[in-house]
Amino acid sequence: MNSRALMIFACIAVNVTVQTQSSQRAALAVRQWRTDHETEILQQFTTLFSIPNVASDRETIGHNADLLKSMGQKRGADSQLLSGRAHGNGVIRYGVPS
Repeated sequence: MNSRALMIFACIAVNVTVQTQSSQRAALAVRQWRTDHETEILQQFTTLFSIPNVASDRETIGHNADLLKSMGQKRGADSQLLSGRAHGNGVIRYGVPS
């Protein structure tokens, strides 16, 4: 193997090692955040899934949409709710970025 090929191989090996270590640190940070917030996450899922999700029930669909919007806003995601009619009696609520 010539010296240039050896140098390229060494650079690639170092780059892969650094990226792997960085990915592992990121995974550990995410895991730690999830562990620290596990109770809050489960409470939010329980709240969301306790609301009936029946398309013909405009009130609960609106409540679902409002809850999802507020959950997103708490995380810095702003949205705008748009309402429309589906086939039959169903109501559609769209969340779109503002």
